[in-house]
Amino acid sequence: MQTLTALVFDDFETLDLFGPIELFGSLPNEFRIQFASMKGGIIHNHHGVALQTVAVAELAHQTNILLVVGGKGTRPLINDSHFLQTLTMLADNADWVLSVCTGSALLAKAGVLDHKRATSNKRAWQ
Repeated sequence: MQTLTALVFDDFETLDLFGPIELFGSLPNEFRIQFASMKGGIIHNHHGVALQTVAVAELAHQTNILLVVGGKGTRPLINDSHFLQTLTMLADNADWVLSVCTGSALLAKAGVLDHKRATSNKRAWQ
């Protein structure tokens, strides 16, 4: 069984997370899903959705697939060196890294996308 770790943060985009989770979650015999954040606990998105997460340091399962979502919450994280180091560690240890929308900006800033072709929301290219 593969473990998908969704890395979330305050002000994540609802569809960026729950669209992929709907897909992977429809295959429960193939994928286990864990929701992670830097400190664990409840994370709120900009629609008021509250999501219970586990601290990255306390994940129960090794990450095979890392999902990095986008949203307004990516803007302050671009300059958060601790977050970017943690993101790099998670990406380096995963078999696959997936991103949605401006989640790719976090991966780019962390250096995970160096020498790779990638894109993001056209309003966030810069």
